[in-house]
Amino acid sequence: MSEEKQDQSKLNIKEHGLTYDDYAANDDGNRYELANGQLDLMNPVPTVLM
Repeated sequence: MSEEKQDQSKLNIKEHGLTYDDYAANDDGNRYELANGQLDLMNPVPTVLM
């Protein structure tokens, strides 16, 4: 299992679900969505090349 997946699975261990405080404390450079007490990794923001 990759480090990224291990870190995310550690965050999802809480039985009561995650809160905004848990979300805000996560500063690993990735984008996440907090929905129904679960932190889901999102795709990076698309960039426009000119």
